[in-house]
Parts: sequence; structure tokens; C-alpha cells
Amino acid sequence: MLQFLYQNCTSHDWFESWDHQSSIISIRRGLDQAVFPVGAACHQQLANAAQLLNAEVCFLMTTPLISELVRMTPPNIYQLSFEADLQIQIRRSLDDLQYAKKNQSAAFLRSTGQLLLWNDDIQSIVPMALRLEDAIVKHISLTVPDEVLSRDLSTEKDEKNMGTTNVADYQDLNRPVQLLLPVMVFSTILLNFLILTLATRSIVYSSVRTGTWYRFVFLVYFPFAFFLTSFFSLMLVVIVVNFVGPVSQLFQNSKYYSCIPPTRITRDFPHITIQCPVYKEDLEDVIVPTVQSLRKAISTYERQGGTASIFINDDGLQLVSPQQREMRKAYYAMNDIGWVARPGHGKNGFFRAGRFKKASNMNFAMDISLKVEGKLELVQRGETWTDIDEDHVYKQTVEAVIAEELERTGHQAWSAGNIRMGDLILLIDSDTRVPLDCFLDAASEFHHSPQVAIIQHQSGVMQVVFDFWENTITYFTQCIYFSLQCATASGDTAAFVGHNAFLRWSAMQEVSNYDETSGKTQWWSENHVSEDFEMSLKLQSKGNIEQHVKHTGLTLIGYTSRYATYSNEGFEEGVSLTCYDELLRWSKYAYGCSELVFNPFSKWLKKGPFTDIFQSFVQSDLNSYSKFTMISYIGTYYAIALWPMLILNYFVVGWYLYFSSQGFAFYNEGFGIFLTVVLVFNIISPISCAASRYRARNMSFWRSLYDNFKWSVPLCIFLGGLSMHLSYALIAHMCDLNIQWGATAKTLEAQSFFVELPKIWHTFKYVYLTIFLLVVMQVYFACFAAPLDRIWGITANGPLIWVLVMHAFAPLILNPNAYPSEWSSALRPYILAATSRFVAFFKTPQRDSSGYRALRA
Repeated sequence: MLQFLYQNCTSHDWFESWDHQSSIISIRRGLDQAVFPVGAACHQQLANAAQLLNAEVCFLMTTPLISELVRMTPPNIYQLSFEADLQIQIRRSLDDLQYAKKNQSAAFLRSTGQLLLWNDDIQSIVPMALRLEDAIVKHISLTVPDEVLSRDLSTEKDEKNMGTTNVADYQDLNRPVQLLLPVMVFSTILLNFLILTLATRSIVYSSVRTGTWYRFVFLVYFPFAFFLTSFFSLMLVVIVVNFVGPVSQLFQNSKYYSCIPPTRITRDFPHITIQCPVYKEDLEDVIVPTVQSLRKAISTYERQGGTASIFINDDGLQLVSPQQREMRKAYYAMNDIGWVARPGHGKNGFFRAGRFKKASNMNFAMDISLKVEGKLELVQRGETWTDIDEDHVYKQTVEAVIAEELERTGHQAWSAGNIRMGDLILLIDSDTRVPLDCFLDAASEFHHSPQVAIIQHQSGVMQVVFDFWENTITYFTQCIYFSLQCATASGDTAAFVGHNAFLRWSAMQEVSNYDETSGKTQWWSENHVSEDFEMSLKLQSKGNIEQHVKHTGLTLIGYTSRYATYSNEGFEEGVSLTCYDELLRWSKYAYGCSELVFNPFSKWLKKGPFTDIFQSFVQSDLNSYSKFTMISYIGTYYAIALWPMLILNYFVVGWYLYFSSQGFAFYNEGFGIFLTVVLVFNIISPISCAASRYRARNMSFWRSLYDNFKWSVPLCIFLGGLSMHLSYALIAHMCDLNIQWGATAKTLEAQSFFVELPKIWHTFKYVYLTIFLLVVMQVYFACFAAPLDRIWGITANGPLIWVLVMHAFAPLILNPNAYPSEWSSALRPYILAATSRFVAFFKTPQRDSSGYRALRA
């Protein structure tokens, strides 16, 4: 391999000025480095450099052109810019690479006049060298070297860049606020009032006819009904807009929406920290691919002139086996990853706060980082201060902070690498892929928009197993993101989903609070399951600040969030690999929405039914139509969870004659609502969605229509089996029941049906017990009750039967983890044999009894 690479480089004259005495190529061989030529006197210097850079391959390009370029570069220049996205650092020598931008993959060596290139992929090193050589030749041929490297030209470029930035700022300030969503919300409210007015008319008619007025007590239910039906009414309006509404807003930037990349800045690049909370995810299958994707993006950003670092909040490092722990530490060190790991829950009395633990994990790591930063600000740095001094002080500071925390709390935290926070934070999950060139656009947009605190990127889906369940959730996730795109482009406030989003670190510090009890600063709410939703509300709300500080101790800043689609779904996220994880995810969302809006029953006497943050949200200056869409979104979880209403509907419709005689004929039976929901969501909505995606140039109409109807069946089963799980989550919050959530599975292990069946029973046994009791109830009232009390008919039994059947079969039908592969492999020989005999039977002229016996066999 060394010989091949040497010949390839020689053919391009990259060793033209080589002295044939020193090493010029190094390739990793196990834990060592193989260098060429083998007998060179200073081969160890290049091998050490390759090990320090953690590179698979590196070589020294030695040409007169590069030597002359380095010679003409003034000593006070530490980086050369060749293209907008190609900047190369200048280091003193091979011994001066400890603090180099390692992801830049190239560095000029001032002492020897050489260009050092390195890469993790041997096949990529030569194309990268060709690009650099072309850029250098073009750069020198188009400019006068002395002027290129002079400070006068740098000043001139800065002035031009400042002008460009000002134009971009002006364009950003003039982003329009789209008004389509306010019209849609107004239409939804009118439709809701129309529905409630018709119900009120029925109540008035029944009261006048019977001469009694107690039915007006049902008007108390109307605000809750308005809350529950808002999303359905909004969907009806969306269907109409999808067919005949405007679509131009999808192709232009607006206040909360970015589909066109910003004008790129060319100086003052902010440092970006990629924050990734992890638990016990597999290192090789989950974390390594994510880090590889991040390193490629960091390499691009560093060549553009910026810097970035990876900060992993490893909540499982102190819990895994010693072998796995050392493997993780070694991998983090090899890839320049900073990390913090806290003790396990209950270890020496340590308490991991929160039901989901993610927020407290990030808070713990960020608090360590903030304390390190505070101590570093006190360090006096002289004129002779070097990178070596900074690194030495940094390591001492980290050790001091860890020791102080151990002495103060008695709990041992672990940390290594660069854990300092940058100006911007990219928050990702452990199973994420990022675009190759995404950091500079984010830095530019934050620079042009100082009022923006969150840029949420539209994400694609990174599939793992490609079974029908993952394909279903992939389709559903893509539909959700497309809906978010349409809503934000129409004027809605951008959603923050908690990952694949850039956040402004200064804005997060403004909404942080110091917990006197724990002695730690908190950014993410440890008292809420939906910490991302809570963070979004804190950053965006703007109202009576003094009142909010009085009630919650938090400050409302009034930042905005933005939804970006110009990455073309280059950000990718994993989805739930099992229906268990997806059910838990929906339950967590329902619980999170409930705790953001309502206090538990035990706190109603002291604090009232609504939480302080929800009251502040309602009273804030946030757009009223955005408040409506958020409240409508929250209402969907309550609407789905109301399966007990089907029991009430069962008796009311079953005994309709009795209730009608009592003047309750205004009641709208559930079967009609059921048919309406099926018609809207399973027939009309797929057609409407296909039309919308076609008009948005997202997908062809017929392809989209095919996908919509194809995946509507499993989604219908899943959503039909969701109600009991959401109701338990809502009840758990309101009644202060203990409920916990862990991290979702990132990898899937093959199981057998007989292993999966006990798991299904263990997970859903109370659901099946409820189903059994309700079926017994229906059988009793259908067959054994008194004749006048018997309940027959599809209108009374249909909705409840539908929900029970979906809950019973969803864990089985939507579980491709075990039985389909096992049963298909077991039955495949018999199916093939029967098929071959069936074909042979019709090909045989004599259809004797043996043929029939073979067919039966």
C-alpha cells in the first residue's frame, strides 16, 4: 500500500523537492505506523505526527510551489484562505501539531516549506490533495503574492465582508410574517363555534320541548369540547388549503422559516459545540457512525475557517462493564471528544433527577463546563502565553472542578477532553447523521439574526432494519416534518423537537436558573418530561417579566425560533424500532403536555389547575394564532386518550330510547363521529396530503397518494391502539403516580415468537385485562341482561369494539421483530412444496387420485 501510494503521488510530482532522506508517507498498521521510505533517519517524527493526528494515512507534499508559498507568508499569518470553504492552517513543524485543527486534514509546515495532509480514508487522500493543489495554483495565478498576504488587502476584504453582512442583515430584518396561518386559525375557530352552536340549538330545542332547563349544565363541557375538537377542525381547514391554498410561502424565507441558505459570513466564525447525550447505546453500531458523520462536518467547517468540538454527556459510562468503559474512553480520546459522566442513580446517595433523566444529564455536564469556564476567566494571560500554557491550565482547572465537586457532594464525576461550550450548540441524539456542510450556514444565520435562539432543521430518517414497522414510522415521521414545514412557512412559530437543532448559548444562559439545593445551574427543566418544549416556551415567551419572575423565578426573553429546510433532509434521525418504543414515546409526549398545562390534583388547592408556565405562555406577547396551534396540538393527546367516553357512548346509544324520552336527543352518537374521523383521516386526508406534496414539489401526486394509502392501514391500527396508553400517562401525571421512561432502542436484536409473546403479555397485561372485562360487559348486555336493558346494534357497540380490537392486536400485528421471519422460515418449505405440486398437477394430463392426494398433502 505504501508503494502504491508513493507511485500515485510521484505521478503528480508531489515529491519534486524531496531530499530522499526523510520519511514522506505514513500509514496506520494496527497500533503502529508504517512509513516510507523504511530506512529514513527521521521516520519516527512522521509516525508520531500520524499517531497524534489519529490518521489512517498522511503524507508530506514537497514541491517548489508550496515551498515558495510558505516562504512568502509573513510570520504573523497562521492560516491561508484559498476558497470560501477552503482554509489551511500554518504550523511551525511536525512537532507543533498537538493543537492543530485536526479535522482540517491539512497544514503547511513553516520550518520545512511542506504541506502535510492526513485522512481517515486512504482512498480520499489523493483526491483531497488534487483539490488543494488546484486551489493553490489558482490562488497564486490570480493574485500577487505580496498583496494577498498583506494586511491592507485583509482590511479591504473585511470591509467588503462587512458590507455583505449588512445587506444580509437588512434582508433578514425584512423577512415577512406570513398571514396564511392566522386566516386558517380564524376559520378553525369559526368552524368550532358552528359545531358548538348546533349542539346548543339542540339543547335549547329539547329544553323548550320538555319545559326543563337542567340540560344547560352541559354547556360547562363546551370549553373542553372546544379544546378537544380544535385539531380536528383545523385539519378540515388544512384539507381545503392543501387543494386551493397558496404554496409560494414554501419557497421564500419568512420570520420563522428558512428555505434559502443565508449569505455566508467570511470572518469571526463562532465555535460550535456538538452536544450529544448518550446512555448505554452500542459503541460500534450507534455512537461510532454518528461521530464519523460529525467529524466530516467538522472537517468542512474547519477548512472554512471555523472550529467545532464534540461534547458527549455519557450517562452510561459509569454503569457499563469495565471493558466497555475503557473502549469508550479510548475512542473518545482518539477522536478528540470531550465528555462528562455522572455517577449512577443511587450510587453513594447520588440522585439522577427527572423522569426521563436526559435533562438532568445535560445539566450536570453543562454545569461542570460552566464552572471550568468560570475558573479559566480568572487566569491572567501574558503576552508570551502559548497554546501549551492554555492546555496545561485547562487540564488543571478541570481536575480542580472535579475535585471540588467530589468534596462538596461526595459524588465522583468523570471528565476528559474539551468540555468548553461554544457560542452555538448543535444538539443531537446518539443515532444522528449530519450534512457535510451545515455549520457555516448555521453560524451565518445566527450572525444575521441576533433575535433567533433556535434553528430547528428538518430531518430525514436513518433506517436500521427496514422492516414494515420501521418503514411505517419512517413514512409517518416524514409526514410530520412536512406538516411542520407547511405550518411554519404559513406563519406558525417554529417547533423545537429536541434534536438536530442549533441553539444560541448566550440565550440559554439567560433563561437558566441556579438551584440552591443542588448547587448547580439548570438550563433544561428537570421537572418536565418534554424539556425541549419547555425550553422553547421559555425562550419565545415575552410578557409580564416581573410577574413571571415572581411566580417561577425564570426570565422571559422573547427570542424566536426558526425552522430550516435548506439542508435538504441532510440531518437524519433514528425512529422507534418497535411498537413498544413508539407507544412509550407517545405516552411521554402526552405526559409532557399534561405537566406543562395542568398541575396535579394534589396542588390544585394551593396553585390552581394551571401551571405557572402555561399561564405565562397564555399572557405573553406570542402570536395568538401560535398559541392556538400549540393548545390544539396539546388537545390531540387528550382527545386520543378519551376511550372512557366510548363506554359512556355505549350506554347512551344503547339505551337511546330512554335518554331520548328524557330530552337528551341532542346527543351525537359516537358511531357517527367514528365514521367522520375515518372518512377525514383515512380517505380525504391522504388525497389532500398528496395534492399538497405535489404542489410543494416534494413528490409526484400518484406516488404520494400510493404511499399515503399504503401506510394508512398500519398507522390506523397503531393510533387505534393508543388510547389506553395515553390515558394512563395523563392519569399518572394528574394523580402523581410514579412513571419512568428510558432511552429508546437504537439497535434491534432478532427474537423468536416464543420469546416475544411473554414480553407482550408482561408489557400489556393490564390492557388485556381491561379488554377482557369490557368484552364480558358487552356480552352480558347483549345476551344476558333484561330484555329492555339489552344493547344491540353497530352504532352502540361499534366504536368500543373497534378500540378494543385495535388495542388487542396492535402489539401482535405491528411487531415484525419475531414472528413473521420465524413463521415464514418455518412454513417456507411447505409453501414451496405445495406450490410445486399445484403447478405439476395442472401440467399432468392424467388427473388421477394420486394427484388429488398430492395436492391435499
